[in-house]
Amino acid sequence: MQSCGNDYVYVTEFGNEPGRLAQLARFCSDRHRGIGSDGLILICSSRKCDIRMRVFNPDGSEAEMCGNALRSAASLARMKGIVCKDTVTVETAGGEKSVRILSLDGGYCRAICDLGVPEVFTTFDEPICVRGRQFEIAVLSFGNPHIAAFTAGIDRLNIKKYGPPLEKSGYFPNGANVHFYSAPQGGEIRARSWERGCGETLSCATGAAAVFAAARARGICGLRAYVRHPGGTLLAESDENGRVFITGETRLVYEGELLPENIV
Repeated sequence: MQSCGNDYVYVTEFGNEPGRLAQLARFCSDRHRGIGSDGLILICSSRKCDIRMRVFNPDGSEAEMCGNALRSAASLARMKGIVCKDTVTVETAGGEKSVRILSLDGGYCRAICDLGVPEVFTTFDEPICVRGRQFEIAVLSFGNPHIAAFTAGIDRLNIKKYGPPLEKSGYFPNGANVHFYSAPQGGEIRARSWERGCGETLSCATGAAAVFAAARARGICGLRAYVRHPGGTLLAESDENGRVFITGETRLVYEGELLPENIV
């Protein structure tokens, strides 16, 4: 499944969870010797919510949460009849979330996820300098860690140069997802994302929430804005209490069977 070009391999597993998950994630994500994706998502049973979602990066590490995967996992559960209602609750390592299905047509779904209020939210008055370039940053968490870095000219930005040092800059003990964004133009915030354990991705929904919240804190957008990543556009909204909602599409691209003996 993919959402704005952010693609994952989804496995529905309601028995014993498969072993060798780090190895499986690395294999599935390999675009040359495996299936090819930005990571692996397990959809499991939950005692607290309708489903449980586990997120694995291409390097085999497990992440707390993923917004695009959150919408896609809930949509897939609805498509397959695992959940027979339009509001799906999802247990994640980053907390309990909910997704409301807005429209469903075959493998296409449009949904809105409630990411809640940022658990951590710190803005810095003074820019920081990274490899000779200044960024105005905010540090925040929606169950997974983010750095929103405000700068001009993000289309030409060498994200491989600035993403890794910001990822490991120490604001979070296990690193952070880094999102570079520029001021809204025509109602859109332009953004690019560097994700832990993955590198640059075409979009990131929790990253969209992060830059939207940071832009609101800077006073450069209101309660509603479109966040445009290279892979597509997501709608970010907030209520007066700072609760953030992300709306976007997700698509089931193909289904298949993975042969365990071929995992290397």
